[in-house]
Amino acid sequence: MSNLINVPNVTLSNNETVDSQQLLLMVNETRKEHGEPPIRNNKFIAKVKDELEGETYTKSVGQKNGADIEIIEMTLKQALRVAARESKAVRRSLIDKLEQQSKPQSANEIIAAMALANVAQERRLKSIDQVVQVSEEIEHIKQGTIPEGFQGYSYLKTKYGLSDAKCRQLVMAWNVPYKKVPHVSPGGQITQMSVVEEEAFKYALAKALLESEKRGKTYSDIPINCGTHRYAENAEILLFAYAYNHETVKVWDVTQDKTMPKDLKAYLDDSAILTVWHNGGVFDTVILSKVLNIDLPLSRVHDTLVQALAHGLTGALGSLCDIFNVNSDKAKDK
Repeated sequence: MSNLINVPNVTLSNNETVDSQQLLLMVNETRKEHGEPPIRNNKFIAKVKDELEGETYTKSVGQKNGADIEIIEMTLKQALRVAARESKAVRRSLIDKLEQQSKPQSANEIIAAMALANVAQERRLKSIDQVVQVSEEIEHIKQGTIPEGFQGYSYLKTKYGLSDAKCRQLVMAWNVPYKKVPHVSPGGQITQMSVVEEEAFKYALAKALLESEKRGKTYSDIPINCGTHRYAENAEILLFAYAYNHETVKVWDVTQDKTMPKDLKAYLDDSAILTVWHNGGVFDTVILSKVLNIDLPLSRVHDTLVQALAHGLTGALGSLCDIFNVNSDKAKDK
C-alpha cells in the first residue's frame, strides 16, 4: 500500500514522482513565504524542459481555467534539480519540503497531514465566503441601495414636478421622514445620499397644495348674459394666473403657449387638492370643463368671493370702470 499525503493541492507518494503542476504549487507557495513573486505555468514548464533536456519524463495535457495546459511528470530526483534553480532562500525550503515528502509516512503522520489539509481548506472556504460577502456589500453600495418606500430627491423632483430646493423645503416644513444611505458617486467615491419616505412626501405635498390659488381670464363671442354654458361653448382661455402656497403668482399666457404648465396640470388632476378661487369659481369650472376637458367637481372648489366683495364696496365698480375706460351704462358688463 502506497502512503499518500494531502498537502493543499499537492499529492506525493512513495513512488517518488511528481508532476509539474504539483511542483509549481509548491514553488509558488515557497516563493510567497520568502516574499518573491509567483512564476507562471508556461515559464515554469520552459524551465523544467530546459533542466531535464535529454532526460526521460512523461508529458500529458491537462485543464486549467478551461484552457489546455502541458503537464510533465518527473521523478523526485528531477524535481529536486528543478528546485535547485530557484533563489537560495526558496531553494533551501523547497528541497526540504520535497525531501520530507519522499520519506515513508507513518499512520499518525498521514492523519496529521490530512487534518492540516482540512484546516487549510476550511480557511480557504471561509476566506471565499468573506470575499463574496464584501463583494455583495460593495455591489449594494454601487447600486445605491435605497430602503423600500424611500426615494431620492432626483426621483421626487422629476415625478412631482418640483425643484430640488422645493422638495427639501417641503420635507423640512412638514417633517417628512428621511435618512441617509451609502451612495457611489460617478467618480467612484462613496458618499451619503438623502432619501425620503415617498408616501409621507406625497401626503405633505397634497396638504400644502390645499392652499393653491387659481384665477382665469376668458373670452367668448357669445355674450355672458346668454348663460354660462352657452358662453363656454365658444370660450377661449387667454390667461390663467395661479399661485402655490402664497408664493409669487405665475401666469400661463395661453395666447403664447397652448401647452398647460406641468405643475398647474398636476394641481388640477390631483383629487386631493382643494382649489381656492376669489370670484366666479363655479363659472370657471364650467369653462375648464368645456375648453380644457378638465372636470373639477364642486367639492374641490372654494370661492372666497373676495373680488365680488371689493366690487360691492362704495365707488369700487365706478373706479374700475374709470381704470378700464368702461362707459357707465356698461358698468355691469365690465
